[in-house]
Amino acid sequence: MFDKLFEFISSCWQWLIPFIVLEPYHRGVITRLGKFHREIGPGFHWQWPCSIEHAIYGSVVTNTQMLAAQPLTTLDGQQISLQPLLTYHVVDVKKLYLEVEDRSNALHDTAAGVIASEAAKRTWDEVRSEAFPKEVLKAVRRRGFRYGIEVDDVQFAGLQKTRSYLLLQSHKYE
Repeated sequence: MFDKLFEFISSCWQWLIPFIVLEPYHRGVITRLGKFHREIGPGFHWQWPCSIEHAIYGSVVTNTQMLAAQPLTTLDGQQISLQPLLTYHVVDVKKLYLEVEDRSNALHDTAAGVIASEAAKRTWDEVRSEAFPKEVLKAVRRRGFRYGIEVDDVQFAGLQKTRSYLLLQSHKYE
């Protein structure tokens, strides 16, 4: 009987805590009754309990994300595969936490689309050049700012020509 009471009290305790403490690498926002109230940084912050105010926060330090290898076709018809590595950090917590629905995949999906679009505009030799990652970085950075994220670098861990599986299968039966 007391275990149920203790469980109930411990679950309600989180609802009643009138403060929040953020770590040095966290930034966030406080909403009051569902509306933006203020931005918060590291340290101790008072907040109204009982869900009157709600803190949304996360890490803003530099992070890296390896995207899945993308099979693409260049302007000259070459089948290629490239695997991008993004380095980024959060610069606008209000925009990221209040205006972006799926924060974890927003940058990933945007970068994959931009990279595919940029590769399709170029030949194989242009994609292999030193200028290609810089041009992709500019385009991905512009998109990232829309979400409150600054992209610091785009690198390609794997960039190679590939063969179409369908093409290999058609030669098999000839």
